[in-house]
Amino acid sequence: MGGAIVMDSVPLPPLGDMPGADLEEAKTNATYYGQDMNFMIWHGEDDTISPLDITEATYAGAFEALGVTDTLRVNVTQPGQSHTTVEPDITRMVEFIR
Repeated sequence: MGGAIVMDSVPLPPLGDMPGADLEEAKTNATYYGQDMNFMIWHGEDDTISPLDITEATYAGAFEALGVTDTLRVNVTQPGQSHTTVEPDITRMVEFIR
């Protein structure tokens, strides 16, 4: 996988189940994990659908459980933004893909 982009979203299983798991348990539930992955998380500070604190904690816990915290290449929180996508989001996403 070249990369994964998360736009205002809470991780789905099995990622959402990994925070707090030991390394072997997390690896058992992952189809792939490696330092060559690239993640981008873009989130609205005022998102009430996928609350920022829950999303951040869940992804951080999953990455830590898998030992891949360095794969989070871009982590942006937009002040005042809700569960929406605006032009700067798309522009940054295209830059990440390239």
